[in-house]
Amino acid sequence: MSAARIALWRTAEAMSAGQGAALSPRARRFAARSLSPQSLDDLRQAPDWVGWGDAERTRLVRLTGAAASARRWRRTIDGEVLRQAADSIGEPALDALLALPDMLTPDLASEAAGDIEQLGGRLLLADAGVSAASAPRVRRLLNLSPSAAPFFDPAAASMARRAAEGVLAQLGSSTETEA
Repeated sequence: MSAARIALWRTAEAMSAGQGAALSPRARRFAARSLSPQSLDDLRQAPDWVGWGDAERTRLVRLTGAAASARRWRRTIDGEVLRQAADSIGEPALDALLALPDMLTPDLASEAAGDIEQLGGRLLLADAGVSAASAPRVRRLLNLSPSAAPFFDPAAASMARRAAEGVLAQLGSSTETEA
């Protein structure tokens, strides 16, 4: 956890301990409208991507879904499937995923035929291991329906996320294919 994030948590804990006396009226109204109480432990355990911007998080979601599809894509000769994949995540990202060995991508062939953005969101939800109180917020961040359940082994979900983060790191901060 970064020093800035630790400082933010200390400030939040201090404000929380004071029963919100230091909160502005706007912050108190926002807290009152909250879906459910959010504990500081839930916030502390949230993955870093929860705080990312929409475009950056969407890119991670797509690449996570694509990482789960990479094994299937490696074995296909259907040019249309590969073209759609390249259109969705970009050719450099597709090339990077296809270059990964099978041992670095999960074997989710039965799920990989669907929408990679929904697949990626469900994988990140499974990987995040969020509490029941936090799940609705995380689903909204990932543009998942309220009923979307992860149904993935957390280890496979984590493998897909790590592969996606590796591709992001390899490509740098390139955003040429963001929607």
